[in-house]
Amino acid sequence: MIITIAGQAGSGKSSVAEFLAKRLGFKRYSMGDLRRKAAYERGMTLAEFNKLGEKDDFTDRFVDELQEKLGKK
Repeated sequence: MIITIAGQAGSGKSSVAEFLAKRLGFKRYSMGDLRRKAAYERGMTLAEFNKLGEKDDFTDRFVDELQEKLGKK
């Protein structure tokens, strides 16, 4: 089973995801955390990584591919 939680920054997505993961015994993945890690690995801040994504969609494709791999686990 895959559960996806979406919402605005600060809306409580992480809190709800953590609660559900613990309650249901699921593993939790954060796309925001994956984006931050990808930015860090490229020597960029998240803001810089997001700005780059405005010009080149590889930042979204990269995270989409990671998300797809995680969904197949």
